[in-house]
Parts: sequence; C-alpha cells; structure tokens
Amino acid sequence: MIKSVIYKIQSKLNGKVYVGSAVDYKRRKKRHLIDLQNLNHHSILLQRHYNKYGKDDLVFSILEIVDKKEDLIKREQFYIDIIYPLFNICRFAESCLGIKHTKEQRKAKSKRMQGHFVSKETRIKQRNIALKNNRKPPSRKGQHHTDEAKKKIREKRKLQRNIHGKLLW
Repeated sequence: MIKSVIYKIQSKLNGKVYVGSAVDYKRRKKRHLIDLQNLNHHSILLQRHYNKYGKDDLVFSILEIVDKKEDLIKREQFYIDIIYPLFNICRFAESCLGIKHTKEQRKAKSKRMQGHFVSKETRIKQRNIALKNNRKPPSRKGQHHTDEAKKKIREKRKLQRNIHGKLLW
C-alpha cells in the first residue's frame, strides 16, 4: 500500500507539470480532482488549464515513494528545483501538516471573511464553466428537495445525533 509520495500532475497537451507531496496519495489525488471540479484549486494556473482542457488532459504519476514523512518536504523541494514545474505557484515546498491556529488567529480570519461575498458576475462565470464541462453548477439555486427527500434527510440526521442532541459527525 503506497502512502507517502512525491507526485506530479502533467498535461498531455503541453507537458506543464505540478509537483506535490502527500502523506496519503489516494486522498490527495482525490482532493485535487474535487477542488478542480469545484473551481476551487489553490493553483490558479492548474485550475485555468483544467477549465480549458478538462480532466482527461491531466496525468497523475508518482515520482518517488518516501519512507519517512519527515523527509517529504525536502524531497519535494528537490523535485521542484530540478523539474521547475510551471503549475506550481510557490517555488518552495511547504506543509501545513500539524499546524494549529490559535483562537485569536481563527477569530481574526473569521472577522476578515465577514461580509465577503462572491459577485453575481463570478457566479455566472462559474456556472457557465461548469455547464460547459458537463458538470453540476456550483449552486443549486432554484432547486428544491421533494417532501419525501426532506423526510429521508430528517430521519438520517436523527440517527447521527447522540443522546444530548449533538451531531456525531
């Protein structure tokens, strides 16, 4: 079972590359694809390429299996230096693994994000891109659950609560 790896995402069309590292490769690959589909990938360059050419143009492959997860960032930096990947925005490997934000940091970010809304023009663009790529639009505006579906959701939520009424997951 392959776990910690250095991987690359490469375009078949022009050979551009993204290099990354992952403690759990399968989960990381899935996260990349979900973020790309939801127009929410952290690499705007990779996101634009995906929007233009689609999922079929990108190839995921493993560059190296790393035994110690402490060595992941060092090995990722090695590959960034020799390959010079054009989809990577940052030229330095770094990880947020294990970083805990303080209450003050979380509160400050929450305050910054208050009143932050996506403009109508942006929502229209996202919807058009999703429809062009035969995907579900980012919002479900105008769509409603049937009464039967609402009942099923309600029953499922009841099962997810503990004896104190709080959600288990």
